[in-house]
Amino acid sequence: MEQGGKNPKISCENNYSWKGDSVGYRALHQWVNIQKPKPLDGLCEFCNIKLCEHLACVTYTYTRDFGNWKYLCSKCHNRFDLERAGRLIPKDRKCCKCSNKTFVDKLGHAYWFVLDKFKNLYECRN
Repeated sequence: MEQGGKNPKISCENNYSWKGDSVGYRALHQWVNIQKPKPLDGLCEFCNIKLCEHLACVTYTYTRDFGNWKYLCSKCHNRFDLERAGRLIPKDRKCCKCSNKTFVDKLGHAYWFVLDKFKNLYECRN
């Protein structure tokens, strides 16, 4: 064994404190982040445009299966989590008070208040 290297006899499954898939959320993220290599180009695995910054479990099955994990940019990771939580405002939104579809402020941001997400009712904030 090299100095400072891992001892294969006591690493991963051979370690006495190995918990397998019953490991905690943070420890599992750390383990996958070390074991799963980042994409060679360093880009998000969804949009392939921005640099990947986050490790995300895309199946919401927190196991050591690398197929459940992707390296995403922050925008794709947020979009993915908001879609799952049902909080992502759809692109075809329309203000129920002024019927404006594309309200944008001076900085280029759109502000929407969700009145009823199930009935698709939104109100623009100006």
